[in-house]
Amino acid sequence: MVERNIRREVRGIIEEMSYAYKTFSEHNSVNSDYAGFACMAIKQFRNALKNDKLTREELECMLRDGISKYRAEGKEVSWSRFVASHIAQSSNSNTAL
Repeated sequence: MVERNIRREVRGIIEEMSYAYKTFSEHNSVNSDYAGFACMAIKQFRNALKNDKLTREELECMLRDGISKYRAEGKEVSWSRFVASHIAQSSNSNTAL
C-alpha cells in the first residue's frame, strides 16, 4: 500500500510537470528535454520518494531510463503511470545510477 501511494504521488508530479513543460514549451524556447525540466520539482520528488539524498542527476537518469523503457516496450498503460512505477522501483532498490 505504501508503494502504491508513492507511485501515485510520483505520477501526480510527473503529470504536473508534463503539463507545465508542454505549456511552457508552446510559448518559449526550452533548452531542456522533459527529464531536465522535471528536475525543477526535485523537492517534490524527494518528498514523494522519501529520499532526501536524491540528486537532480539521479532523478534525471531515472526519468530518462523510464521514458526510454516505456518507448521500447510499447506498454498499453499510460507513460506517466509506467514511469512513476519505474522511478519508485529504482528509488527503492537504490539503482538510480
